[in-house]
Amino acid sequence: MNDQNHEDRSILALLYDNYRRAHPQITISVQRGIEDLYRQLYDYVPDNIEEITAVCIGMCDDSARYAYEAGIRCGVRLALDLELDSAMYGGG
Repeated sequence: MNDQNHEDRSILALLYDNYRRAHPQITISVQRGIEDLYRQLYDYVPDNIEEITAVCIGMCDDSARYAYEAGIRCGVRLALDLELDSAMYGGG
C-alpha cells in the first residue's frame, strides 16, 4: 500500500477530496453494485446498505487516492518534459 500519509492537507489531497465531492456517482455506483450483489446472492437488500457501502468505499479509498495522486504527478511530469523538449527543439 502507499507509504504516504493521506491525512495531510497537501494540494494533491485537496484535489482528490474535491474530485470525490464533485463525482458522487462513485459512491452511488458502488452502492448499486453492492445492492445488485445482495439481490443476486440473497434475493434482498439489507437495511444497512449505506453502512456496508461506507465500509467498502473506505477500503478502496486509500488505493484510489494513491492512484489519483500518482496520475496527477505523472501528468505534471509529462507536461514539464514536453515543455522542455519543445523549448530544446525550438518549439513554441
